[in-house]
Amino acid sequence: MSRFFLYAGMHSSPFFGAFTASKYILRRFANLLFPLTYYVGNHSYSGGGKMKLERLSSNTVKFSISIAELEMKGILEDDQWKDSLVWHEFFEGLMDEMYNEYGIDLESTVTVEINSVNASEMVLILTLSEEGFFEDDPFKEKETVDEDLLLYKFGLFEDVLAFTYTLKYEDYEEISLYFKGESYYLEVNGGSERLASLAGEYGEKARETIHTLKEYGSKIIDKTCRETLLQYFQ
Repeated sequence: MSRFFLYAGMHSSPFFGAFTASKYILRRFANLLFPLTYYVGNHSYSGGGKMKLERLSSNTVKFSISIAELEMKGILEDDQWKDSLVWHEFFEGLMDEMYNEYGIDLESTVTVEINSVNASEMVLILTLSEEGFFEDDPFKEKETVDEDLLLYKFGLFEDVLAFTYTLKYEDYEEISLYFKGESYYLEVNGGSERLASLAGEYGEKARETIHTLKEYGSKIIDKTCRETLLQYFQ
């Protein structure tokens, strides 16, 4: 059984108000703008059309699904998008695609991010907990994992400044600053326990992976974030 945690980043995307069709779609997905949890079994799902998959990392897969395909699955029909069974089957279909394409075992927690929606397609980012993969997963073996790398999310730039002002040079090795949606992210390499404690006061640990952030976010400062901010804002 897989546990799904679903959230949406659509409210921060530039397509808002850009397309009449997108507004229609967003109304259909309005109920996704808060966390939901789905528990699904191992039932099969058959739907029309062919979605596009791209493996971003060992535990992250991007789905590009056309609006036409969503309509074929019944998700955009009047009132059908409110039906939990429709979403139940839809997410099972995504899991089946991941298993068939990459051989991923689905006994794990899955975070689903609605990354973007436009007039032609919806893009989802699915991130699975590490136990969701076979131990001999070749993709995972190729990926370099840095256990000293941490990622924190901040709602305001002022929070980033306040946080960096409290740090000392011995608290970290390198810090990079990213922007995605309406939030700021700090990628911290070699962070101390003190840094982790302070980060919880000004921000929170990011749900996104660094791979997703590099793919869809913008890097503002590379490696010397604290030094650069102190130089220009102190």
